[in-house]
Amino acid sequence: VAGLTTSAFFPKKPESEQLLTILSNTFDKAKVNFDLQDCERILRVEAEQIDTKLVCDILTKHGHHAEFLL
Repeated sequence: VAGLTTSAFFPKKPESEQLLTILSNTFDKAKVNFDLQDCERILRVEAEQIDTKLVCDILTKHGHHAEFLL
């Protein structure tokens, strides 16, 4: 879809449904999921604009340290 940006994060803990819910509620127009095809379970956030610092802050607040992948 034109105009969408995808940001990927490498979480240090396994995927969490709670985390997906929190991120989906924070970024209500974003598509948030874990790439289950990837052995490292990359977290993907897709939206028109993504505040990667806010995503990392939310992950940290909920005990899920992650690194932003460029």
